[in-house]
Amino acid sequence: MGTQTANLSFMQKHKKLLIASGVTLLIIGGVITYYLYQKKKKNTISIGGGFGMGASQSSTSSSSSSGSSSSSRPPRPSGRLCQSSSYPLNYGTCSNDVKILQRYLQKQGAYLGSPAIDGKFGPKTLAAAKKYLKKSSFTLVDISRLKKKLKS
Repeated sequence: MGTQTANLSFMQKHKKLLIASGVTLLIIGGVITYYLYQKKKKNTISIGGGFGMGASQSSTSSSSSSGSSSSSRPPRPSGRLCQSSSYPLNYGTCSNDVKILQRYLQKQGAYLGSPAIDGKFGPKTLAAAKKYLKKSSFTLVDISRLKKKLKS
């Protein structure tokens, strides 16, 4: 009987240890993946400068306008208006945070059409944002500031 135990393979002898090690590696991999995802998400949101003071735009902004004059028409989104729902908010974005921007612009006296607050960052929202806020792209910090101003 003693020879049978001696002949057991490494896997059989250390089965519990190997299972625990495998589970630990899976958990660590999940934690690392979550950390990297959050880091990427944070970089996409980007914390910009002051609001409405000609602050620099987000470095991850994907706006590529061919004309530099303010009277040029905004680029037309291909197909549907809603191209994105993430930050930075700019022309073509659709989300509840765009509704916050639209409420603020409406409170400032901007005419946004009918329905005024639809959550779509279209040409009327863009024109009002440029006129009243001197910006065409908004970070999470900008929207948070607008939200606070709406509450007060």
